[in-house]
Amino acid sequence: MKQTKDVLSEMGQQYVHTVCEQIQCKSARKAVAWELTDHILCQKQDFMEQGMQDEEAEICAVLEMGEGKEVGMALDQIHRPKCQWQLMIPVFLLFGFGLVSRFLFSDIVEFESLFLLTGVGIGLFFLAYFLDVAVLYSMGKWFVLVVFLVLGLSFVLYHEHNGQPYFAMRYGMIPYYDFALILPIAQFAIYGLGYQRQKKGFLLCVVSIGLFFLYLLWCDHISYVLLYGVAAWSSLGVAVFCDWFGIGKKEGKRLFFVLTAIGMILLCLYLFFVLRYRFDMAVGRMTGEENDSGYVAALVQELWKNSQWLGMGEVPKGKWRTTILYVIQSKEYGAELFLAKVAFVKGKLFVFFILCAFVFLFCWSYHKIRNQKSSHAKITATCIWTILLFQTIGYIFYNFGFMILSMELLPLVSDGIVCFWLNAFLIGILLSVFRRENIANDGCILEKQIKNF
Repeated sequence: MKQTKDVLSEMGQQYVHTVCEQIQCKSARKAVAWELTDHILCQKQDFMEQGMQDEEAEICAVLEMGEGKEVGMALDQIHRPKCQWQLMIPVFLLFGFGLVSRFLFSDIVEFESLFLLTGVGIGLFFLAYFLDVAVLYSMGKWFVLVVFLVLGLSFVLYHEHNGQPYFAMRYGMIPYYDFALILPIAQFAIYGLGYQRQKKGFLLCVVSIGLFFLYLLWCDHISYVLLYGVAAWSSLGVAVFCDWFGIGKKEGKRLFFVLTAIGMILLCLYLFFVLRYRFDMAVGRMTGEENDSGYVAALVQELWKNSQWLGMGEVPKGKWRTTILYVIQSKEYGAELFLAKVAFVKGKLFVFFILCAFVFLFCWSYHKIRNQKSSHAKITATCIWTILLFQTIGYIFYNFGFMILSMELLPLVSDGIVCFWLNAFLIGILLSVFRRENIANDGCILEKQIKNF
């Protein structure tokens, strides 16, 4: 912003106030005030360079903007939240599919409880949908403080189950690796702390990603470690390409690609040496004998092979008959093999409709991400979009027999109440970003705001 002063005179502030009074959306007023003030100050600077005095230059800059009420009414039409009906349709279809899936394959037998749990998820979705995501960036230090406090307490309060840390509750246990779904929200706050702070801001974000990555390694679920790593690193890439940290795009890209290469080498070494047994187990799941490590993959193949396009599949004769009858009548594999089971119980066409809803959601969301004008909107949307996509692809691959990663939950659809709620909240944030695409403004996130608007 080129200017001689960073504030307007009383006359200029009154003009901005008049314009902003016409804007109905209160959350849009700060962004409009910032943009309007920036434009007036730039015009004022241009007039002063032509020889005008300070006061005269500002008066001319304001007059050039036009009559305040007319400008405000025009900006009101532009700076309004836009309801995302196109994305609401697939989201609520997935909510519906999830309700059916939990009714068919969940341990929760009371239909009222299923409606209540689904209602809580929908409530979290709308809570996030009406949230102004810029708050996460502008209140970074307090949000980060709370997150690190919670993570610190998790080391003290955890209970170990099957080698993984869990938080014990009265009616069950919550696995700590679920933090992989919400740690990126803390990451957004850290991006706010690093805004335009050049290499210090960049290194702050890199170090925080590394710390969260190590925390999830301690949680011992490699699929969720990779989920967080891919999502966090993709958002960092967007931040660098948008020059979020103010180090210049060329220098930022160089640092990003160097760190990416180092990170990939270290990750590959860790996976193939420290966690080589996990890789061997994954390969064994797909290539092992039917009664050994490859049992689940063989079960998936039998479920798909005997499924119909519509309606109940044909129960095979022979050794798989008893197993398949038991699997479809019980809750076993209800979460991790939902697609394979629903294909057998309801038909492949039902699975096709579920996948179509996801394809539309991701394709339309990608289109919306590309149209985002502000950097913080792109960072937020890219990160959440990647989290949801990683879960979905991993789950679909697992349900079709490619079990190299053991993703356990399909967003909004498969059983798993905590992850269902977290994913509903994340999707709400994603749509909130798109809803405010004409309001989001990087400049008014962290800089001192114009008051009284």
